Amino acid sequence: MMFSKLLLIFSACFLGALGVGLSFFPQEVLVFFDQEQLPFTILVIQLAGSLYFGLAILNWMSKNRVIGGVYARPLLIINLIHFMVSSITLVKFSVGMLNTYLLILATVYILFTFAFIYAFMTNPLAESEGMEEIH
Repeated sequence: MMFSKLLLIFSACFLGALGVGLSFFPQEVLVFFDQEQLPFTILVIQLAGSLYFGLAILNWMSKNRVIGGVYARPLLIINLIHFMVSSITLVKFSVGMLNTYLLILATVYILFTFAFIYAFMTNPLAESEGMEEIH
């Protein structure tokens, strides 16, 4: 139960920070990554920020729920898909662009991916009830 709560709190804070940053500072993000500030790009970044913020709020509001195994499966799957697909994309772009900041971001995403995989593959009540892991 404690792992679930910490995972959701940390992911909510991380995604919330990204969401607020992308929503309110899209031009600064583009300048930071040395990208052209096209109106459509700014729009897409702000829309992505709203999605990040929405997922952050979902995780924060669910922090007291038990996730893992069969518990809160939709919440677990949405986070797992987000972090896994984003990890793959970030690794691809960080290697292609040789960008250290994207590589650091990719590393954080990979850590969250493995944490949600772990939550998916284990029974969160096994420790307290003496049960075995779900396979």
